[in-house]
Amino acid sequence: MGRGAPVAQDRGPQLRHALDFDDVTIDGRAWAARPRFAETHLESAAFEARRAYALEQKLPPGPKYEEQYYPDLRGDDGYIEHRACVTGALFCAVAAIEGALSALYVDAVAKSPSSRTPVERDLAAEWDGVCGKPIPVKVTAALRAVNARPKHLASWPNTENLLRLRNLLTHFTGGSAGVRAEPDTSPAGLVQPIPAPAESANPTSLESILHGTGFALNPLEAARVFPFAYLGYGCAAWAVKSSQGFIDELYSRLGERSPFADTEEYAQRRNLPSPFTLRPLPLAVDPAS
Repeated sequence: MGRGAPVAQDRGPQLRHALDFDDVTIDGRAWAARPRFAETHLESAAFEARRAYALEQKLPPGPKYEEQYYPDLRGDDGYIEHRACVTGALFCAVAAIEGALSALYVDAVAKSPSSRTPVERDLAAEWDGVCGKPIPVKVTAALRAVNARPKHLASWPNTENLLRLRNLLTHFTGGSAGVRAEPDTSPAGLVQPIPAPAESANPTSLESILHGTGFALNPLEAARVFPFAYLGYGCAAWAVKSSQGFIDELYSRLGERSPFADTEEYAQRRNLPSPFTLRPLPLAVDPAS
């Protein structure tokens, strides 16, 4: 064997695929054994939000802006962990929406045509057209299947603004002079310029919208720099609640059981707290105070 050639390793028995498992029965109730990652993503978002809350109780408030982003100046990486928890909660909350929307269509397609409800028939027929498309397209097609109103994602402003915030963190330009804001081509599909801090005087800017939500600012961000001043537990909890609330309502409009219902019922049967539980939201803080 030549130098640097890969060495074969015994990895034990071949891994089983999660789809190979049958449903299981617990306490006389059938539970789907196949993984539903929408629930996993929402559980992760809630976990990250709870961790952010704990760090906000632990860390000293108000470090200088540069000390959060160059932790060696302070000798404490707790601020990096806090930032990771909040941004992780935001991204996982959006991933939960994406996963739940896809599952809505995939579950309908997976059924035999003769066993589908009228709504499931329409969803299955829409799948080829919406597969790989952004969230608003999937939402509109799903609502069209039941001729429901509202018919567009814009009717859920918290969800739409959650997607905008996720997009800003993904495509952030910083509002640098002479730098054109990158059009939003992310999977959320909200094709519009990314708001920059200089737009704060515009009442429709993301900064103004986030201020209007009333959730608490990041107590660890003393400099009040946009968007970092908003990236605290209050924002993370808002993301989780917005994600779960939107999917619960959308599934209800379609006459379907929420993908999060089984997880919460199982926890209740076992006298366990819901994995989507959040700490009480802190009181809102006026950015000008």
